[in-house]
Amino acid sequence: MLVDPTDVPEEMTLRSETRDPKFECFFVAVNEMMLNIIDSPGLFERGSEEDKIRDNMAIMRTIEDCINREITKLHVICFSINRDDFKRGYETVERQFDTVIEYRQLLIDLFMNENEPILIKETLINKIRRKRNDEDENEKLLIKETLIDTMSQKPNNKYGKLPVPNIVWPQPRYLNVSIDLVYIDPHKFIIDSSLKRCDVIDKAIENYKAIFHPSKLNTHSLPDNIDEKQVLAMLSIEIKSNKCEKYPTFHVDESYSITIEQAYGKIQANTIWGALHGLTTFSQLHFITDDIQLAINAPITIEDEPRFPYRGILLDSGRNFLRTSVIKKHLDMMAYNKFNVLHWRIVGDQFWPLGTVSSDHVYTLENVQDIIEYARLRGIRIIPELNAPGHINALGRTFPDFLINCHSESTVGIIDPTNTEIYLFIEKILREIKQIFEYESYIHLGMDEVYSACCISNLNIQEFMIENRMSKCTDLMTYYSSAILEIVQNIGAKPMVWQDVWDDGVNLPLDVVIEIWKDASWSTYLSKAINEGYNVVLAAPFNLSMYEQFDLFSIEKFI
Repeated sequence: MLVDPTDVPEEMTLRSETRDPKFECFFVAVNEMMLNIIDSPGLFERGSEEDKIRDNMAIMRTIEDCINREITKLHVICFSINRDDFKRGYETVERQFDTVIEYRQLLIDLFMNENEPILIKETLINKIRRKRNDEDENEKLLIKETLIDTMSQKPNNKYGKLPVPNIVWPQPRYLNVSIDLVYIDPHKFIIDSSLKRCDVIDKAIENYKAIFHPSKLNTHSLPDNIDEKQVLAMLSIEIKSNKCEKYPTFHVDESYSITIEQAYGKIQANTIWGALHGLTTFSQLHFITDDIQLAINAPITIEDEPRFPYRGILLDSGRNFLRTSVIKKHLDMMAYNKFNVLHWRIVGDQFWPLGTVSSDHVYTLENVQDIIEYARLRGIRIIPELNAPGHINALGRTFPDFLINCHSESTVGIIDPTNTEIYLFIEKILREIKQIFEYESYIHLGMDEVYSACCISNLNIQEFMIENRMSKCTDLMTYYSSAILEIVQNIGAKPMVWQDVWDDGVNLPLDVVIEIWKDASWSTYLSKAINEGYNVVLAAPFNLSMYEQFDLFSIEKFI
C-alpha cells in the first residue's frame, strides 16, 4: 500500500517477524541510479501475544530513526500485506483510503495470483505522482502506473542519459525538496560570494558554471510571460569564517547547507571547503525538463557534512604511469564525488617517474606542482608515498648497494637497513618531497610487505643483528622505522604507514596514521589499532586490485 506513513489508522496494529526496519541500497546499472529500500515490519498483522504487538507510533518512530541515520529522501514508502491477510486488511484500507480503489486490480495482481511474487530488488517505481485529498491536507504518494522490471527499461532520450532530479551523491544528511519547479536562464543566472578575491572560490564558480550550463547544451528559452518567482536568478555563497584558507587540513569543517526559495538560492558554509561541496551538490540538482528547459525542484533545503574526515583514493603511478591530464580528470571525478584525499604512490618497484628533467613517463617538478594546485583548488589534499624499505626495486637499479642481497628469489627489492648511507639518501628524498608538497602535513612511508626471509638469508644482516642483540627481524624493522620516523619529524612532516610494520609487532608512536589494507579480518585489525589509540585509514574493503574476492553485488554496494 502506498500511503502517508504518518496517517495510519489506530486500529491497524503491527506485528511482524521483522522487528526493526532494515536499510538496503542497490545500484541499478541499467538506469544508473541508486535504489534505497527500507524493509519495515508489515501492516495488518495481528496476534494474541501482546508483547509482540507494536503500536503504530512505535513503528513510525523506528522508521523515522532509520531514515535519519541512513538516507535523507524517499520517493515511496510501501507498506505491504501478505496473501493470508489481504482480504481482512484490504477492507480496512478501502474504508480509510478511497484512492486505493482505483488500484484494486494492481493490488490483486501483486498479492493474489499464484505466480512467484515480484521481488522488490528486481523492480522499481516507474513514475510517481502526488495526489492531494481535498478533505485532508496530508499528501499521499501513489503509484501512477505500475512496478516494472528494471532490466526491460531502456533510456530513450535523444539528448543522452539525464540524471534523475535531485539525486545528490553522496547522499546528504538531510534533504527536503518540493515537487515544484524553478527554472534557470543560463545567460542571466548569477553566482555571488561573500568572500571576495579568494582563488579557491573564484575558480570553483568558474568551473561549476561550465557544469551547470555546458556550452554544448542547447536549451529552449523561457517564455516571456513566465512568473519571475519561477526563475532562479541568483545563488549566493556565504562563508562564515570569512577566511580563504590556502590548503585543506585533516579535520577541517566541510559542512554546508543549501536553501532555494523561489528566485533566490543560498549556500552557507563555515569554510571555503564546505562551500565547494555545496557548489557540487547544487550542480547535481539541475535537470532538463520535457520542454528542454533547465530546472531545479524547489523550494529545497539540504544540510550536509561528511561522515569521515578522510575520503581518499590511491593512485599508483609507480606501477602504471598516468599522464597529468588523466590525473586531472581523476581529480575532477573525486571532487564531484566529494573525495578529499589523493594518496599518490609516485615511485615503486617497477618505476621511478619522479624526475627533474622533461622526458616521457617522468613527472617534472612543474608537472607535480601543477597537479598539486589543480587538486588544491578542488579541496583535495595530495599525500605522497615513498614506499620503503620494500617495493623499492626501481631505486636498486641505480643504487644496487642500497638493497639487501637476498638469497631468496621470492624476496627482492628491500633496502639494507644496515647501510648508513641509505638514511642520508632517504632524508634527502623526503626533504625534497616535503618541499614540493609544502602545504601537506603527511608523507606516506609505506613499510609494507618486508619479508623476513630476505633478512635471514643474508649473512651480513645476520651478523649485524647479532652485534646489536637483535633476536628477530621485527627488531631490525624497529631499528629502520625509528630512524625514518625521526627524519620525518625533523623535516616537519607527519607519518603514515601501511599496517604491516605495526602488524608485525613494531611499537609505533601514536602520531603515526596506520592504513589497513589486508582484506582478511580487516575489522579485527581496525578495532585493534583504534583501541591502541591510533588514527586509522581503512582501505581493505575497497581494494579494487583485489576485487575478485567480492561478488558483483557486494562491489556495487561498496561503490
